[in-house]
Amino acid sequence: TEPGDLIHQEGLFLQRLAADLCLDAGDLPGTRAWLGAHDAWLDWSESVLGRAEGQASWAWYHWANRDPASARATAEEARTLAAAPDQPLVWLATHRLLGEIETAAGHRAAAESHLAAALELADICETPFERALALLALAELRTTMGNVEEAAVLLDGVRQICIPLVAAPTLASAKALEARLSARPPEERYPAGLTEREVEVLRLLPRGLSNAEIAEALFVSPRTVQTHLTNLYAKLDVGGRAEAVAYAMAHGLV
Repeated sequence: TEPGDLIHQEGLFLQRLAADLCLDAGDLPGTRAWLGAHDAWLDWSESVLGRAEGQASWAWYHWANRDPASARATAEEARTLAAAPDQPLVWLATHRLLGEIETAAGHRAAAESHLAAALELADICETPFERALALLALAELRTTMGNVEEAAVLLDGVRQICIPLVAAPTLASAKALEARLSARPPEERYPAGLTEREVEVLRLLPRGLSNAEIAEALFVSPRTVQTHLTNLYAKLDVGGRAEAVAYAMAHGLV
C-alpha cells in the first residue's frame, strides 16, 4: 500500500502483523513486500514510533532468508532504535533472535546471555508466549551442548505455556526438537554420566566461586547452579565441593 495523507499506528501494526504472518507461512516475497510498505509509510510520516519494530521484523526476515550477517546487523540497529523511547518488547525479540544466531554460530556463551535476557524481559513484560519462544530457543542451545535432560525440561515448560494457548506452530517446533533428542545416540562424553553443563559447573569449583558467582559466569540462576551441584554430587557419590574437585582432578576434568 502507498502512503496516504494520515498516519495511523494501528495501520503500521497491521502491516507488521501481515509481514509476520507471511514469514510464518514461509512466504518471503510477501514478507518483504509488507515490510517495504511499512518502511515507505514510516519514511513519509517521519514517525519515530514503529521504526524499531520494523527493523526487528527485517532482522527476522533476514534470518529466515539464511542471511545471518544481515540479521545480526539489523537486529542491532533495532536495539539502538528501541532505546529511545524504551521499547522492551523489541529488546526481547532481538535478544531472542541474537540468541538463535549465536547458537547456530556455535557461540554458546553469547547465546546464553541473549536468551537469559530474553527470558528476564518476558517475565518483566508478563508475556508468557514470548517466554515460551525463549525457552524453545534455549532448549535448542542445550541440545547443541549435549544437555539432553535440560533441553527436555525446557520443552516441558514450552508445552505448559503453549497448550492452553493452542499455539500449534510452536508446539510443533517443540515436538520436532523433542524427536531430535530422542533420536540422539547415547553418549558417555564425561565420566559418571555427567552432562556438559554439570562439567562446566564442576570446572569452576576449584576457583572457590560462590553459587552466585558461578551462576553469573554461566548466565544461569544460583538455583540452577545448586541443582547442578546436587546432581553431580550424587553422580560422583561425593559429599561436597572438596571431594568433587578431587574427583575432577583425578579424571582430568580440570
